Amino acid sequence: MKQIFLILLAMASLFSCKSSEQLATVDQVNIQIYAGTWYEIARLPNSFEEGLKCVTATYSLKDNGKIEVLNKGFEIQQILEIEQDCD
Repeated sequence: MKQIFLILLAMASLFSCKSSEQLATVDQVNIQIYAGTWYEIARLPNSFEEGLKCVTATYSLKDNGKIEVLNKGFEIQQILEIEQDCD
């Protein structure tokens, strides 16, 4: 019974997250303003970013007029600390 309640609660919370407003979009993007490196401050889960830290996306205009995006991040397995005495 408890499991059914938790499942129903989870389903109800998913349906309550939907926005009732349509988000505005634009017909064109000025790539000269948008181009460059963007630093991630928050993210929705993406399989290609899983386990990465310090993620960036760099946008640039290709010769054929298409937009190229290069996503980068660091896969940090272990943080090392080294302590030394300085004389």
